[in-house]
Amino acid sequence: GRLHLSLRWSRTLLGEGDGARLLDLFTRHLAATSSEAV
Repeated sequence: GRLHLSLRWSRTLLGEGDGARLLDLFTRHLAATSSEAV
């Protein structure tokens, strides 16, 4: 299956560093749940 995610980004609340942390978080968790990791 596929996961589709939509975020509304607020530059007032979230900065460049927050985006990098979200990318890292999703990358690590998607890799951990990948069918290839099993």
